[in-house]
Amino acid sequence: MAKVSALDGPRRPVILIRSSPWKAGTEQTPWHDVFDMDNGHVRYFGDHKASLTVPPGTTKGNSALLEAFTGHQGHTPEERSRATPLLLFRAVSRNGKPKGHVEFCGLGIIERAERLVQWGGREHTTFINYVYDIALIDLTAEADEVSWEWIHSRRDESVTDTKALELAPLAWREWVKHGNSALPRLRRRVARAKVTKVPEQRPKAGSAEAKDLELIYKYFDGRKHDFEAVASAVAARVLRGAGNNYLEGWLTRRSGEAVQTLWDVWTLAAGWLAPAWLCSAKPSA
Repeated sequence: MAKVSALDGPRRPVILIRSSPWKAGTEQTPWHDVFDMDNGHVRYFGDHKASLTVPPGTTKGNSALLEAFTGHQGHTPEERSRATPLLLFRAVSRNGKPKGHVEFCGLGIIERAERLVQWGGREHTTFINYVYDIALIDLTAEADEVSWEWIHSRRDESVTDTKALELAPLAWREWVKHGNSALPRLRRRVARAKVTKVPEQRPKAGSAEAKDLELIYKYFDGRKHDFEAVASAVAARVLRGAGNNYLEGWLTRRSGEAVQTLWDVWTLAAGWLAPAWLCSAKPSA
């Protein structure tokens, strides 16, 4: 949405983001956006493409998101009150048809913006693009809805930032007040059971997964401490990929207890992305 000349200065009422999973991997959309609704995290790729010759960050979408990212890093409540909200949507299938239907995914705040190299186009050439880690904030108080009156007030040039903020969702107002340090408690979370019985985790005898599991056993046999480094790296990648903070530190001393501890970390992390059979590959002390 275009900026308006409000009383407090130029203000963009909102940025509407739509992702089309069915286009992922095509020439038009070579990237793969990630929507982790249960953990309040979206990884969204910008709109630069291999066929474009303009500098990275100057396309319409990336330019608006990078500007919004600056606002989302505001150090004071006054700065954050002017920040542009993101409303995220994604295309969904209805009656077997992938086009023509979208669902509302939430209200977002950009936590990180990263410049990276991608490949795409018919020639599979590389190009520079941006990827954004977006926190979806909790809308429980609003029944998972956002009042358009808030957006309308931000679009009204006669309404101040403070006045418009009064119509914002509770979690957004809390973020404006406390900043990004409050995001862990303001992030959207969906409680769900993640416990899988051991027999259901194990791969079928003779399957490719069973062979991979046996390979892991043999590879780390006699050097369990090396497995701790692997578990730490996997935990860091998975937890950070879900929008969480992870600080790498010292590994524990070589012992069976250390292997058990790091294995528990691995299982917790890998359980979100890795196949269930891998999470059952518990090494012995």
